[in-house]
Amino acid sequence: MPWTADDAERHTKKADSAKRQRMWAEIANSVLTETGDEGRAIREANAAVGRDHAKSAGPSLKSIAAFHRRRAMSDPNIFRKTKLPTGLDAKRSASWRIAR
Repeated sequence: MPWTADDAERHTKKADSAKRQRMWAEIANSVLTETGDEGRAIREANAAVGRDHAKSAGPSLKSIAAFHRRRAMSDPNIFRKTKLPTGLDAKRSASWRIAR
């Protein structure tokens, strides 16, 4: 059973544009022709549309926050660059002068 672009929305939410719906139908039909397995055709078309959707979405806020946390953890000067609660700045600068 060949699929049309209109069938894409029924199988995946990520086929939200006409381009992705056409892409989904082309991939599903080609895999169906090659393998004869409808389930595999739908899965492969969903995966391809999902990759295209993720690529266009850009980085999520969660991944941006994780990047900055990793960067802060690996930066040895993080404590000199950040403001600490009151009173600790003077202690930190005094201990820094002693350690030098």
